[in-house]
Amino acid sequence: CHTTAKKRRSDNIEMWWWLFSLLRQSESFALSRRPRRGPTLAAAATTVVASDASIVRPKLDPRSYRLVRFENGLEALLVADPDADEAGAAMSIKAGSFDDFDDRLGLAHFHEHMLFLGTEKYPKESEFDDFLASAGGGSNAYTADEETNFFFSCNAANLAEGLDRFAQFFLKPSMTRDAVDREAEAVNSEYEMSLNDDSWRTLAVHKAMVSKAHPFSRFSCGNKDTLGSGDDLWRALRRWNQEYYVAPKMRLCVVGGKDLDDLEAMVAAEFAKIPTATTTKTTTTEKAPRRPMPWEGLASSSTEIVPVRNLREVSILWPSAASKAGVDRLPDLIAAHVLGHEGAASLHALLRERGLIEGLTCCTALRFEDAMLFSMSLDLTEEGSSKRDEIIEACFQWIGTAARSEDKVKKITDEWLAIQRLRFDFAEREAGAESFASAVAESMWDYPTQPIAGPSLFAEVARHDRGDVHRKVLERLKTLRDPKSCFFVHVAPREKHEEEGESSEESSSEMPEFQMEKWHGARYRTRRLPEETLEQYGRLVDEDHQSLRLPSSNPFVATDLDLVERKGEGLFRLTDRLWRRVDLSDAPDVVRPAPKATGRVRVKAPAPLDARAIADARLFLKLVRAELNPEKYDGEMCGQYFDFRADSTGLRLGASGFSEKVTLCFDVLVYALHTAASRLSGDGPLSVKRPPPPITFASDLFSSSKKSEEVHDDDDKKDGVSCSSSSSLKQQQRWTSTPTSSLKRQP
Repeated sequence: CHTTAKKRRSDNIEMWWWLFSLLRQSESFALSRRPRRGPTLAAAATTVVASDASIVRPKLDPRSYRLVRFENGLEALLVADPDADEAGAAMSIKAGSFDDFDDRLGLAHFHEHMLFLGTEKYPKESEFDDFLASAGGGSNAYTADEETNFFFSCNAANLAEGLDRFAQFFLKPSMTRDAVDREAEAVNSEYEMSLNDDSWRTLAVHKAMVSKAHPFSRFSCGNKDTLGSGDDLWRALRRWNQEYYVAPKMRLCVVGGKDLDDLEAMVAAEFAKIPTATTTKTTTTEKAPRRPMPWEGLASSSTEIVPVRNLREVSILWPSAASKAGVDRLPDLIAAHVLGHEGAASLHALLRERGLIEGLTCCTALRFEDAMLFSMSLDLTEEGSSKRDEIIEACFQWIGTAARSEDKVKKITDEWLAIQRLRFDFAEREAGAESFASAVAESMWDYPTQPIAGPSLFAEVARHDRGDVHRKVLERLKTLRDPKSCFFVHVAPREKHEEEGESSEESSSEMPEFQMEKWHGARYRTRRLPEETLEQYGRLVDEDHQSLRLPSSNPFVATDLDLVERKGEGLFRLTDRLWRRVDLSDAPDVVRPAPKATGRVRVKAPAPLDARAIADARLFLKLVRAELNPEKYDGEMCGQYFDFRADSTGLRLGASGFSEKVTLCFDVLVYALHTAASRLSGDGPLSVKRPPPPITFASDLFSSSKKSEEVHDDDDKKDGVSCSSSSSLKQQQRWTSTPTSSLKRQP
């Protein structure tokens, strides 16, 4: 009837009235056979998976939680935030690039783009963005290998309207035929922009190296050649949507200022209508067909990649079957913590002191449902790139040292778990509503009943025998000792690879030619490492290195968490940027006290500093940061932070974190200032007149994946120079000062 009515003339009043009466009778007939829709129906059709009392959250978290499951299979975490002036939501879909149709590579990514281009209820393509702009918010999305995540934020008062628009993405997206070709061009442009990006090029080589039977090997971004165009692309798009965008494959997180009942009714009004099933690919409990390990056959090999920029990096990579969520991931986390430690006498400290590396990262680089890749990656200096074998040998000595230090590893494991619990219990809100919602929606897949606390793992460990946890951590470290179980990737300019090829024991005729990767054009070659090289690495695992030892107990772990009585004047936070001084006993209940403190010291220059003096101050503070790095690393692991800045008025120093350890932070900071200043001399407090001994300090080149470092880089562009500490120094170089205060690289 609705379709017929649209074809009638709009001025035919009798026809419209007849149609309205018919629809009204039909609705009355239906209502006589089912409950009235509204909050009552939402409550009846909803199962509470986890109540507010059962969801573990930080002690300082004033929010209320409820995890519900609707009849269609959608699960939603509702977060009532009484202090919120910003609201947000995120939807995680258990489908990503691995689910692309074989003849439409990049379809999942393209589909993500298309959902933003209007819905049947709100057909204007820019409708969602326009609404969020007027409501003080924004939106974004990403497509991963096995998941796609959409998220948005807005003013708390606009959440209901925002959710209504957001729900239409998953109910009835327009995906119009005329928008398909335009958006395919946009995806193709995104692909073309990545052609000279070394991170994309390196990823493309990794995909080219693996088994073609695994979906990781496939091109995931999409371009005009893989997507196609016209009616075929449009039909494939709609079919993919029907197969994968169904309620059982979705997890929703909503953060708002309303109470939990209101949030539930708000969500149920639209999201409970999302279709349950249209094909057999509907549930997340179905076992995926067994796939071969993606990195089969790569053990004992070395791959050399030629970058666009002047990058130098070597990685050691250990493939294995994927560990389950929860305590089974603990061995990898602890192993990464031990091997990537930046404290004194660590591998990081030794190689950086020798000027061979600029940074070291140890982590699980890739994780799929069926496989994972553990990585130790080192950013090399120019000298380090020419001593790659020496660096790899030191890596295996470090791994051997860790695997033999059983008692220390047990203590480190216990300490790490205690730190995780401490940081979680007293975590303060830092991320915006959309970032929080996005992370929690993704976490709901791995931790279905504890999406807030689950990733911290302490709740999981509490239910297991601690001795069993120790044993598994040690076993994981021991599996990393075998150089024949891993493969190596070296990124360096082409001439460096050619120099190494000429100096290699292998004849030039045995070295494979460089080949070109299909999608990004990166040049690479893979070869088997000589047996004698692998045997040498294996021998070094059992040899002690006199300069390497595991870290001792962390002195920054807070144990005194008692609160002082709330008397007298103090500060409490109204928003992230607004504070108010009041009698603390009158602070609102939503402001929860914490055993934390912040200290600030201002060292005022006798006269305003000019540009040259500020530049000298900036170099001086980088020197301080280098002196402070081992202690800063330990401190930040425990939630203690250092801050030092320079502007035209002088220096600003600070420390913050748990109250018990703030004094220790200042002691360490003053010691670093004293040590750095002792290296300098001259008639000005911040000038350099005579060349000091060679000093290692952090450069401005930070990793783009570290948000905190990006913020500090932005601060550097302001009038004041920020040298705030960050959790990991990715790029460091060896410099030496000259009598004219210029800088040059050390030979």
